[in-house]
Amino acid sequence: MASEDVYLRKDVYEADQRALRAEIRLGNEEVLKELRQSRVEINGKIAEFREEVNGKIAEFREEVNGRFAEFREEVNGRFAEVNDRFARVDGRFDKLEARVDVLTGRVDNLERKVDTIDRRIDRIEGYVGTGIAFIAMLVTVVVFIEPIARFVRKIFKPEPTITLEQIEALIDSKLNAKH
Repeated sequence: MASEDVYLRKDVYEADQRALRAEIRLGNEEVLKELRQSRVEINGKIAEFREEVNGKIAEFREEVNGRFAEFREEVNGRFAEVNDRFARVDGRFDKLEARVDVLTGRVDNLERKVDTIDRRIDRIEGYVGTGIAFIAMLVTVVVFIEPIARFVRKIFKPEPTITLEQIEALIDSKLNAKH
């Protein structure tokens, strides 16, 4: 049986180590080279992807801007219609206000005429009241003047000393005496 203990010399070991390191460096350089190559490829693919995404974003932006422009035109058209309608309504309100102003003027004139008529009616009522009072005074005077006149006549007129029967008897006697 052979022993498994193998002894290496130091210079062989170091040479092996240097060879191993050289191989590792060479492998590392190959890996780095492949990494650099992969980086360039990845960067290229990223640049392609970026360009493709930017193109799609630009297309999307153009489409959105186009649709937004159409929407803006439609909204502006509708706002223009609404503004036209508001302008027509404002015009109608202006006409209505003018008519109301004319009507207000007519009502003011009518109120002045009614005030004038009221003053005239008040004056006529005063005249009628005065006339009625005057007529009432006349009626009062006429109604009460006769009794007052009789009373005054009674006071100032002496009563006849001869009665009516006496006068009739006198007339009868004179008439009988002539016959």
